[in-house]
Amino acid sequence: MENVASYLKVNGDFPRETLSLLVFVCKRDESWILAHPEYKLTTLEKKQLNSLLKSLRTGQPLAYLRGYQDFHNYRFVVSPSVLIPRPESETIIEAGLNFAATHEPAFFVDLGTGSGALILTLSNEIKRINPKKYKNSHFLAGDISAPALIVAKKNAKKLDFSAKVSFKRGNLILPFLATLKNASRPLFIAANLPYLTPTEAKTETSIAYEPKLALVGGRDGLSLYRQLLKQMSALKAHHFYLIMEINPHQEGTLLAVAKRVFPKASIQKVPDLSGRTRFISIENI
Repeated sequence: MENVASYLKVNGDFPRETLSLLVFVCKRDESWILAHPEYKLTTLEKKQLNSLLKSLRTGQPLAYLRGYQDFHNYRFVVSPSVLIPRPESETIIEAGLNFAATHEPAFFVDLGTGSGALILTLSNEIKRINPKKYKNSHFLAGDISAPALIVAKKNAKKLDFSAKVSFKRGNLILPFLATLKNASRPLFIAANLPYLTPTEAKTETSIAYEPKLALVGGRDGLSLYRQLLKQMSALKAHHFYLIMEINPHQEGTLLAVAKRVFPKASIQKVPDLSGRTRFISIENI
């Protein structure tokens, strides 16, 4: 194989991925690659591309191979230390923006932040829409994984948000609990925690290369959410909106747990873009 056309033809079973890798290796945009099928790759480009295609065929995610993933019009650095941001999580951004639009400047908290894609997207969108509200709001993000926080801080620096978003390592909401208990402002809390069972994590081949620490949530997948809700019982006197990402089949179990901990709160099922229950929200006023 010598030129763009031959690579696209031979790797026809991975057309989008091959095109993305050609863009990455040749350092050209997609429209240029498609407009120049005759372009002959250099020896170095061919060597790099062949190596990446070989890894792709073993199941390694495209995002890890090229080192980034696009999410909500932003490009985030990713590595095998963090989950790859997915379109389903756009619902959390929408919920956060709705909260920002209808409340005074608030605290925005992202638990299990991973690459930082959620908190950084949310903070940047609030800044774009309402700079004054952004200036007077606080943005906090936590993760138990030190390598994940390195990636998140790298993304914050890349997007020029290093000074605005506070990252802390620790157990769920505990690193921020003292601050939030003393807060007089409303709280928006996003939790995209591990929610797969061990069996689900083993049988789902699409996530084979992603970090198990960010995937498996105990025997029924909800251990960390139970722990989080127990921790958040300390915030019963506060106005907060919590949104938790789950597997659709877990909705009944988590709804029951949430109602036991927060019997007076408004607890709702929130669908994803396909209409399935992908989130549970709790609003405590």
